[in-house]
Amino acid sequence: MRIARRRMAIGGHLDRYVARQFAGAYVVAALVVVGLFLIVDLASHVDDYLEPDTAGARVPIALIGRYYALHLPFLYLQVAPFVTLAAGLFAVSRLQRTREVVAALAAGVSLQRLLWPMLALAIALAAFQGGLRELATRTFGYERDTLRLLLGERMPEIVLEKVRFKDARGNMVEVREFLPAGRSGGGDAEPAELRGLDAVQLVGERWVHYEVDRARWVESPEGGGHWSIEGGRKEELEPRDPRGGLRLPIVRLEGLVFTPGDIWSAWKGRENPLDLSFQEAASLAARDPQNVQYRTLQNYLLTFPLANLVLLLVGLPFLLGHERGRGAEGVALGLLLCVFYFGADFVALTLGMQGQIRPLLASWLPVLSFGSLGIVLFGSIRT
Repeated sequence: MRIARRRMAIGGHLDRYVARQFAGAYVVAALVVVGLFLIVDLASHVDDYLEPDTAGARVPIALIGRYYALHLPFLYLQVAPFVTLAAGLFAVSRLQRTREVVAALAAGVSLQRLLWPMLALAIALAAFQGGLRELATRTFGYERDTLRLLLGERMPEIVLEKVRFKDARGNMVEVREFLPAGRSGGGDAEPAELRGLDAVQLVGERWVHYEVDRARWVESPEGGGHWSIEGGRKEELEPRDPRGGLRLPIVRLEGLVFTPGDIWSAWKGRENPLDLSFQEAASLAARDPQNVQYRTLQNYLLTFPLANLVLLLVGLPFLLGHERGRGAEGVALGLLLCVFYFGADFVALTLGMQGQIRPLLASWLPVLSFGSLGIVLFGSIRT
């Protein structure tokens, strides 16, 4: 009896065995699913990447290879919930095929207890994927994004036009043209630069209008940096005098606080919002609290990894609820319900970013709805 209890303890022999089955299936599923999406992405874009740019130059093959090496973690994050579901289905199918599920039931072990290690690993995977998104974005996400623009747009250098955002003090800023660092693959030798800036700042009851023809970001040895400007002017506007005041030349943007990273994040939030990290979305939401898109994304990036657990809760009961030999039907039903989940997730996210529903509701409604359904299905499995 003591030996049986030891084996049934949390983290005991049975849990470790099921966890190994799931981990092995996860590695295989990750290689298959991520590899398939990588091949599809490469096949659909390789012709565009190999075309000469507007200057007649061709992209080196090594640069394409480097882009996909940097893109691989982000591609994995996009399909990670499907990988988790596929791994769970593969592992359970193997346990059924070897009749180990029957043996566990005969020993008095419920299916819920048997599959507990898979659910625990799904929770761990959700936490890992959230951390991976932040780490990958912070370390090499910028280089991945710039390479994607260089390869996709086929231009000698990256130029982002008409980027609007709020700085750290809530001042409205518009940049006519922003040239990010490393815009033509030159790395640190090409500092960030902007051409044309228009901003307003409220000082007491007066508005201060800034105009800058050109500015270059200068890194500081102690960290951070400042904008070195050319052709800078400011004008103080009295509330009762719409004609404006005297335009004075300036050499520094003392009233505005923003970095090249802030401009880059604002552009990503406009063009590729799902590429934002949680930290970037939270920073944008803090600078512009009235922007429902940023607040929705901030919550969504927290809830999306939970799809690893939700899909297992929804998909596994359909496989286990069918008799031997009819597992394919159960797998098909589970996958269909998971497709419905991602459809509901997409609709809720779209409505939230458009301001039709509250950001918190848009992010949590699919998870809570399908998660509750999954708990009911998982708890009602015949044992």
